[in-house]
Amino acid sequence: QIVDELLMERSVLLEKIRSLLFRVEQSERRQQDTSLQLMYDGTTGLPNHKKMDKDIGTLLWDFLKLPEPPRISMMLIKFDHNFQNVKQAFDIEIFKNILYTLADRLKEAVGQRGIVYHTRLDEFAVFIFDSLNNEQLNSLAYEFKNNIESTIDNQIYKIKIGCRFGISSFPDDGPNKRMLLSSADIA
Repeated sequence: QIVDELLMERSVLLEKIRSLLFRVEQSERRQQDTSLQLMYDGTTGLPNHKKMDKDIGTLLWDFLKLPEPPRISMMLIKFDHNFQNVKQAFDIEIFKNILYTLADRLKEAVGQRGIVYHTRLDEFAVFIFDSLNNEQLNSLAYEFKNNIESTIDNQIYKIKIGCRFGISSFPDDGPNKRMLLSSADIA
């Protein structure tokens, strides 16, 4: 009878351990999901400024250690005042659709040439990993600008959002993300 009681207690204890391990595993999964949500913009699906900080800071630090670091360019894209007018004129769902369309156009234009981050509501950052000269970068920026600024036309609305570009390059314009952002913002 003592053996049966010990086996029963052991069985209960094992079940409690399994239950605890299952809850810990679920908690870890929820935490990972939350961490991922914090790194991506909910409307555009693009990585946000937190993800950019994590990705680019480390990458630039590693590149800076190389004898001849590759040239990486950053484009900071800000929408014009019409973007705020559109935000105020339409309900939130239509505005989110417009923002998603603009982000999708930019992502499509960038393609495999770089990474697009949605850093603020009216701002995107693009990192181009091809070692392009200034003329090539300007040409690429105009290509992106034309793609973004083409009219969004559907049955509900017909709008056009303008944008401005600032470009900086690593390592010429700064050895870290903060200096690149500052240089692109000034440009």
